Amino acid sequence: MIRGYVWEDDGAVVGIATAQKIDSTQTWLIGAVGLLPEYRGQGLVSKMLRATLDLVQARGGKRVRLGMFSANCPARALYD
Repeated sequence: MIRGYVWEDDGAVVGIATAQKIDSTQTWLIGAVGLLPEYRGQGLVSKMLRATLDLVQARGGKRVRLGMFSANCPARALYD
């Protein structure tokens, strides 16, 4: 089952962060992280990721995996 959070502005979804448990392990995969360009630079992705990581921990998760495209410089800067 996929879990996560969305960020809404005036009833419209403008961002998302999701996580999915990998089989019966304690490892979760961050599957989707995105935010509309006009909402970037406000710390919203960090807030969604923090909430998603807290959710994973509350559900017994011990490890989180994250994949991304190496050319995605804004994401790389955030994850570093």
